[in-house]
Amino acid sequence: MYYNLWNIKKKNLLFVDDRFAVLVQRVTSVMAIADELKNKGMIHNEKYSEIRAEQTSQGKMRKLFEALNAGGDRVKKDFYYALRNHEPYLFRELGKRIYSWC
Repeated sequence: MYYNLWNIKKKNLLFVDDRFAVLVQRVTSVMAIADELKNKGMIHNEKYSEIRAEQTSQGKMRKLFEALNAGGDRVKKDFYYALRNHEPYLFRELGKRIYSWC
């Protein structure tokens, strides 16, 4: 069971890392995702302000990825689930099946 959970976690992180360019171009709910991560204490106020200050969703996503990379695996994992919740159609299109227990 532990091995399975580790594989799922690793795949979730690779999903985020491997799709950086597509996510930067296509995520439209950046602030909803950033709000969720900020409310969980995953993004600090300064980085959140930088994300908000960007004029385009692409710029916002680049700043959000800076926070993801600085925050490590836990922040990327929470981003993965926030992305799944806020961008379900894009999430499915990028090739990841959505499991109700994930």
